[in-house]
Amino acid sequence: MTGALSLRGSIPATGASFLAFDATTAHVYAVDETNSRVVAFAIDQASGALTKLNDQSSDGSGPAHLTVAGDRVLVANYGDGMVSVLPIAADGSLEAASHTVNAGAHAHEVVVYRNYAFVPCLGADYVAQYTWDGTSLTPNAVPHMMTAAGAGPRHLVFTGVEYAYLVDEVASTMMGLTVDETTGRLTPVQTLATLPDGFSGQNTAAEIAFRNGFVYTSNRGADDLAVFALYGTGGA
Repeated sequence: MTGALSLRGSIPATGASFLAFDATTAHVYAVDETNSRVVAFAIDQASGALTKLNDQSSDGSGPAHLTVAGDRVLVANYGDGMVSVLPIAADGSLEAASHTVNAGAHAHEVVVYRNYAFVPCLGADYVAQYTWDGTSLTPNAVPHMMTAAGAGPRHLVFTGVEYAYLVDEVASTMMGLTVDETTGRLTPVQTLATLPDGFSGQNTAAEIAFRNGFVYTSNRGADDLAVFALYGTGGA
């Protein structure tokens, strides 16, 4: 094995964007941004080939992100800010949305963390905070964690302990957050630029990832990856 890739096949997927696997990796789900649908595929474990099972409305417009939590798929609709919950049937196909909430302008992602869910809303400059019972979302007693005006929160990652990190697309900043495990609320503790010193061009920050004590984010414009080291206090 060399690690090299070889194309084994393809399957039509109009407007396909973000993907998420179920816990067994027997199924993968994709958002169809063009038609505001969510598509379910079965995965052949021997060949990796995909078979479309069905698709359902995202119960909003312009879905940008989805995540699998147990037997539900949660979808963030960027176009109208709706977050929908679609049950997964026994065969891996999707049922129609059973629950929908209005998270806020340009909901860009939905992240489930323990009994809570968080939705960075790029157009509203906040992260919407919910409790999650496995089937539905309920606004937290403190429903929003605000960012700076115009920051454009995009994607969020949890470290698995008491800290989380948020990348702001428009401001090109990385925010260090504390997580209250009892209440499911986020609190900003630090904000750093994602851009290299001296950069003066146009940029939008994009994806964020955490691994082995480091947080990574991508910059579109500076065309680089920023790397942040975590210290004992949890700051980046």
